[in-house]
Amino acid sequence: MDEYTRETKKWLDKRYLWVDENKIYIAHEPIYGLRKGHCEHAILFRYMITYRLLRVLSHIQFESLLDVGGGEGYKAALIKRIYRVNVKSCELSEEACKRAEEIFQISSDTADIHQLPYSDHSFDIVLCSEALEHVTNWKKALDELIRISKKAVILTLPHESEQFVQQNRQNQIMASHIHRFNNNSFDFLKGNQYDIKTEKIYSSLLTIPCILVEATHGPYYNYRKHSRTLMRKVLRRCFDLFIPIFRNILHEKVASWIIHLDDRLTRYLQFVHYSGMLFVILKDPKSYTKKSRKKIYIDQVLNFSVPYHYLNQDRC
Repeated sequence: MDEYTRETKKWLDKRYLWVDENKIYIAHEPIYGLRKGHCEHAILFRYMITYRLLRVLSHIQFESLLDVGGGEGYKAALIKRIYRVNVKSCELSEEACKRAEEIFQISSDTADIHQLPYSDHSFDIVLCSEALEHVTNWKKALDELIRISKKAVILTLPHESEQFVQQNRQNQIMASHIHRFNNNSFDFLKGNQYDIKTEKIYSSLLTIPCILVEATHGPYYNYRKHSRTLMRKVLRRCFDLFIPIFRNILHEKVASWIIHLDDRLTRYLQFVHYSGMLFVILKDPKSYTKKSRKKIYIDQVLNFSVPYHYLNQDRC
């Protein structure tokens, strides 16, 4: 394990112990639901990713899945619930693995993505969502994901500017995005008889609607960098004043509509900027069918939640 990965592991172990003043665990994914808080921001974006993953899985016949970089087990648990298959998670952080087992009863191994502790072709599908952009050597990590998969590797990744990624590297921000990807990042695999399928996620046209539906206090909202500090403060204060109204008017049906609209915008409007990508790397092209084997509904994602999870006082 290289030094950067070791430092990342230390940071993640601390992160997966985050709690509020009542010792309620603050999750990475929206495990408590749309309006229950106690999770990181950009909830609608996370729901969009999860919905797209569930839908693409409906085109592949599989019996086992490993979620690499699976955090507290949210996606693995939802996949298990909907598809009734054997799932497993692994994470660099030992604390993340503990949360997955405590909250979702998902078996989770502590592992470095650059050297995964599994045999070749161990899982039908290997999922790696929002992780490759963080690792030291993403090509070596990708080789590992492909090695242990039997039918397909499914990836989701952010689509960001090179300037943003360079700033992260220069500022040495821990657990930040240090690699940039685009639609052609995995084209080099096509010569190895792999079939690559790509989808875009999160149209820029929906940024403001997503912010309004989340109706969340805090510094998450990234107003334009060229805006003056005073203007940012004014906008944030005005937004905070209207949060109760947004919460009453913009309910879950609106969230569902936005997720559905994003699917249409990113599919048919090629010129629209997008913030995420989904890749399916098929090792066995015959395992993929154009017609889905299972109907996936957005409500299955929005309605999936667990009660607040409390961590023991002496562990925090």
